[in-house]
Amino acid sequence: MYTSPVNVLRLRREKENKKKANIASFCRRFKEFITYFKGEKVLCLGARFGEEVIALRKMGYTDTVGLDLNPGKKSKYVIKGDFHHMPFKDNSFNSVYTNCIDHAWDIKSLFSEVDRVLRKDGVFILEVAHILKANKKLRRSLVKVGSKYESIVFDKISDMLKDVEGLNLVENFRGKYGKIIVVFNNSKEIDNE
Repeated sequence: MYTSPVNVLRLRREKENKKKANIASFCRRFKEFITYFKGEKVLCLGARFGEEVIALRKMGYTDTVGLDLNPGKKSKYVIKGDFHHMPFKDNSFNSVYTNCIDHAWDIKSLFSEVDRVLRKDGVFILEVAHILKANKKLRRSLVKVGSKYESIVFDKISDMLKDVEGLNLVENFRGKYGKIIVVFNNSKEIDNE
């Protein structure tokens, strides 16, 4: 199929404008809970195109990297990997962020891996949207249809906490952009032998 050079340029411009808008959106949303991030070493889970990584880097977290099963082709800050089996050493990050907890296949495994890669007193920050849908039946039907990624649905935050080990709930609150922010920390002992 032939695409004219004018259309190719228009499509590129639209794609670039969408990326800039997404980065700006992440910056606005992060400002709500930026005080919870610790240290410069941040991991963003499910970061596909890296827009959240770029936003955090712009906000001063210059050692931020993303992880995704299917990173975008031009995502220079996102590496390929599964957040159930992260390719990082123990105690690698000060903070871990995700807005795709609903993509997890095994919540216990995910939280265990986050705890493993977090440094002592590290934080895990979740930005959760799918709990907010008012109708439980509708929410469950949305998960069954439309996306090959969503695998977990929570009716409330306490449902998520049932399988959490090693991390402590610090706070959860509804952000002004319509998502629930959930913050965990760990207090593990580090063996320095």
